[in-house]
Amino acid sequence: MTEKESKLKVLNKVAESKVCQSSKTTKKLLCFLVEASINNREVKEFTIGREVFDKKDFDPAEDSSVRVYVSNLRKRLEEYYREEGANDAIKIDIPKGHYEVVFVDAGTKQAIGKQVTDKRLSYALWVAGSLIVVLAGLLMVSLMRSQGNAYAYDFIWDEFNSSTSPKTLILGNDFFFFKEKRKTR
Repeated sequence: MTEKESKLKVLNKVAESKVCQSSKTTKKLLCFLVEASINNREVKEFTIGREVFDKKDFDPAEDSSVRVYVSNLRKRLEEYYREEGANDAIKIDIPKGHYEVVFVDAGTKQAIGKQVTDKRLSYALWVAGSLIVVLAGLLMVSLMRSQGNAYAYDFIWDEFNSSTSPKTLILGNDFFFFKEKRKTR
């Protein structure tokens, strides 16, 4: 049995349980999320609103129904794995803050296949890396200046400062140039 077939088997077992039988919407949402995960399709709140709930003009900022339904689905999955699915070898999990389904091996409690990464961790690592690069650059400039090497800082502005021609310094994206006309007598 392939990984895809085993995931579909897990989905079918959960979808046919008492927990999902009481709500067609919950079952439809679960099937959509699992199939998207199996097909490596990125799921967004907007997509769920349009495709699962048939809301053609869905606006996540004004309508929290998707978040509410996914939260309820998480609770129903917890209930299922406490009762009917307590002995299941593979469990379906929807990590908080995400809409992507993760299949977890109940014995090892490790994700099977694609695991959702925390975007906050990625952002924090990017910020930390950028900060290290900036600090290393400042340290290098400081060391070069302490050794009497004026090149460390002045190489950027040296030609600009030593030139006798008119200077224009533009900061930002917009440039407005106004030339004042002088009246001649």
